[in-house]
Amino acid sequence: MKNIIAIIFILISAKSFSQVNEHYRDSIFSLAQNCIKENKIEKAYDLFSYGSSFFSKNQFEKAKTKTDSLRPILRQKLLKEIIGKWNLTSSHYKTKIQSIEIFNDRILFIEENDIRRTEKIIFENDPKFIKKYFEVIFSDNSKWFLSLENEYLTLAFVSEKIDDGELTYSDNNDEYVFKK
Repeated sequence: MKNIIAIIFILISAKSFSQVNEHYRDSIFSLAQNCIKENKIEKAYDLFSYGSSFFSKNQFEKAKTKTDSLRPILRQKLLKEIIGKWNLTSSHYKTKIQSIEIFNDRILFIEENDIRRTEKIIFENDPKFIKKYFEVIFSDNSKWFLSLENEYLTLAFVSEKIDDGELTYSDNNDEYVFKK
């Protein structure tokens, strides 16, 4: 008899929990949609990304479509924020770089004695794009992360291409931090 009462209690609890979970899931989805209407794009992206792990199948498909459509908007917003002149504040290694100037498709490195070097960059259209960083590829095929957080711009070396097209990852920690 005790087992039957325990089973009934578990079934009722599970049903109640799934209703709460469904309500929570629906409220997250609804809140994300409202954020889009209010032009709070970053918040909407965060909510859709967060909820995608527990959304219903229908909501998941809609959330994936929404995050895919929000990525280019967030990318453009970030690009506008990083364009301009940035002064070096720290580096893991001794460097001649004093500042950089970022344009739409290139970075101008300004080194000691006013030596200037321009580097053409390609902003990767990576589906793993997160709203605060770009993966960039320089003309020498090296791959870097370019991220912006709390008014600091970080340029960190990730990998370089080798002859057969394979990426080699480096742990040389080549990283530069800049501030406008």
